[in-house]
Amino acid sequence: MEIAIIFLGLILLIFLVFKGVSIYIATPICAILVAILSGVDFFQAYMTTYMEGMVGFAKTYLPMFMLGAIFGKVMEDSGASKSIALFIVGKLGKGKALLSIVLAGAVLTYGGVSMFVASFALYPLALAIFREANISRRLIPATIQAGTFTFTMVALPGSPAIQNIIPTNYFGTTAMAAPVLGIIAAVMMFGLSMLWLGHAKKRYEKKGLFFDEQPGKELPSENAEDLPHPLISLIPLVTVLVSYNVLPAIIPVGDFVKANMIIPALLLGNIVGILLNLKYLHPLKTLNDGATNSIIPTLNTSAIVGFGAVIKAVPAFAALTDAIFSVNISNPLIAEAIAIYVITAATGSSSGGLTIAMDAMSSKFIDLSQSTGISLQTFHRVAAVSSAAFDSLPHNGGVLVLLDLSGYGYKQIYFDMFMVTVIIPLLTSFVMVFLGGLGVV
Repeated sequence: MEIAIIFLGLILLIFLVFKGVSIYIATPICAILVAILSGVDFFQAYMTTYMEGMVGFAKTYLPMFMLGAIFGKVMEDSGASKSIALFIVGKLGKGKALLSIVLAGAVLTYGGVSMFVASFALYPLALAIFREANISRRLIPATIQAGTFTFTMVALPGSPAIQNIIPTNYFGTTAMAAPVLGIIAAVMMFGLSMLWLGHAKKRYEKKGLFFDEQPGKELPSENAEDLPHPLISLIPLVTVLVSYNVLPAIIPVGDFVKANMIIPALLLGNIVGILLNLKYLHPLKTLNDGATNSIIPTLNTSAIVGFGAVIKAVPAFAALTDAIFSVNISNPLIAEAIAIYVITAATGSSSGGLTIAMDAMSSKFIDLSQSTGISLQTFHRVAAVSSAAFDSLPHNGGVLVLLDLSGYGYKQIYFDMFMVTVIIPLLTSFVMVFLGGLGVV
């Protein structure tokens, strides 16, 4: 019965967010309900536990969110993101429309551009190339997600995505953790996504669904003369990746700096991006807009983590944790994956769900690593990949953004999004758990 209280709170949270209730209202309501039903002082649960969880996440990750948002704005305002995407699309041509959008998204997000910024940059380009290739624009959201919401977010070693960084703060690993597993996961996600997108394209064609114009959406100019050169545009992305993954191995830095290397990496990326693109930018406006853009995503995730802090504090959570870890299984990675599936599904956030799971259970995972001999790198990679499975349910922020951009509803396009961002990452996580249990790192 105690455990049912937690699931009641999780289900209510999904329902409220799906119905459009603000996350800042939904999470306190659900946290207070769980506290009351658990016999905990609800006022203290909100004012202390919830707020400490919320503020704690913001304290840790606001610098990263802010510098990341500014970096995305530098790439957007300068036209660098568009230049890279146009270059890839132009080289591959309309015959590779699906592949070109996926690769363009992958390059941007692996280089440090957030999935939201990449989505806005790619959508008008996808409209243009899908129009030329006569592919139904119903497939655009899933195609964008395949390159931005999956393998570059959680699988590719070295990715500066927050989902790949969160486990480092608990396991003492790096973004390069479990490189073999990560590459296998990335290849699997990419390959299955391309197969599904190709299948979906043929399915639409059989139904007589081809490209149709979207009212109010202007197609981008194919003249790239007013954009920075694509190779110049890549330099800030490379700067972030090299600074984050290579410099700590070359230049002696303290443990604290090494653990937070994403901050100087993004800072360097911003400096390089601004200096290379001064003639395309109004630097002060770009900095101000980027900083402002970082606040809402930070607070959204912080609110979810605050809710998770209350869940963790009620007696039922100990019972739930005991239930998960009491299952007699030889592979503890299964317990890790299940815990993250449940929490990310409830929160609709891979980063929020991953943080809640790590806060609550990372010490147990560390103990299991020591007792079973399974590397913490493996726990890191399984955690990251598992966080991408059930985060993209209908109440996910990224899903809502792409629905809004496309002008379609859930019934028309969500199935393909679900396959690319839920089923394929889920299958990939199964493989990660199996291979990780065999000792693959």
